[in-house]
Amino acid sequence: MRLFILSLAFASAGTPLRAETPKPGSHAAHASRPNAPHALGRFGDWQVASHQEAGASVCYAFVRAWSSSRVIPGRGDVVLTVTQRPQERPAVAVSLGYRIPGRLDGSLQAGPDKLPFYIAGRSAFARNGEVAVTAFAAADRTFAKFAAPKGGDVTDSFSLRGFAAAYKLIDKGCPPP
Repeated sequence: MRLFILSLAFASAGTPLRAETPKPGSHAAHASRPNAPHALGRFGDWQVASHQEAGASVCYAFVRAWSSSRVIPGRGDVVLTVTQRPQERPAVAVSLGYRIPGRLDGSLQAGPDKLPFYIAGRSAFARNGEVAVTAFAAADRTFAKFAAPKGGDVTDSFSLRGFAAAYKLIDKGCPPP
């Protein structure tokens, strides 16, 4: 779980996949970063990357929110991420960009499918990642509805353009059971 959250951190950073070129003669020029994210491609609006975790590849695809229904001062990046680890089922999460105390529920709507999520801290997690992946592959857009920090709800819209191709790549690199 901790490294899944790290995957979200990579996804929500300003330029998560751009590697800096070390200066000649620097220690960084000679050291490799085995756990650093590695860009695998872009499919429509989705970016795909992987990193190493305990000697195994963790593959993930992510997209930033297209729009939000409310402006929340100080809100961080809002990112939808699908993570695939070898021999595990897909995990789907939304980095909300704000903290919600306690454990609440929310949902994503993808086509006709309403997908239940639970909120923990600054993230929301799909109760069933496989169902979410199937719904995402069949839709053009998904809408996330979660509690806002000071009451009410916030709705974020995410593009699913390119999702099917992005998921195919992460599924191939880190196949589920």
